[in-house]
Amino acid sequence: MKLDDESALMQSLSAHKGVYKVKRLMFGVKTVPGAWQLFMQQLVQDLSGVVCFFNDIAIQGKTKELYTRLRAVLEWLHLHGLRLNKKKCKFFAKSITYIGHTIDGRG
Repeated sequence: MKLDDESALMQSLSAHKGVYKVKRLMFGVKTVPGAWQLFMQQLVQDLSGVVCFFNDIAIQGKTKELYTRLRAVLEWLHLHGLRLNKKKCKFFAKSITYIGHTIDGRG
C-alpha cells in the first residue's frame, strides 16, 4: 500500500548512511492490519458478490457478472500497484476454502 508523504516521513528509517523514506506501508507497525482492512474494504464496497478479509478476496457470480466483477477487482488492484500470487489464486472454482470455511454453490 503506497503511503502519502506525511505517513512516509513517520516511517522513515535512520541508518549510518542517512535517512531513508519508505514508499509503502511496512510490516510490523501496529496499525497496519486495520489500515490494510480499510484499504481493501474500499475495493469491495460498491461491488456486490465480492468480499474481502485482509488479503483474501472472494468473488461470486455466474458467467458475465463474474467476469465483470473479476475485471473490476483486477483493475483496482493494478491501479494501486498490488499483485497477486498465482499459486494462491483460484479462478472459476466450484468450491473454495475461505477464512477456514468451505463455500460452494449451496453455501
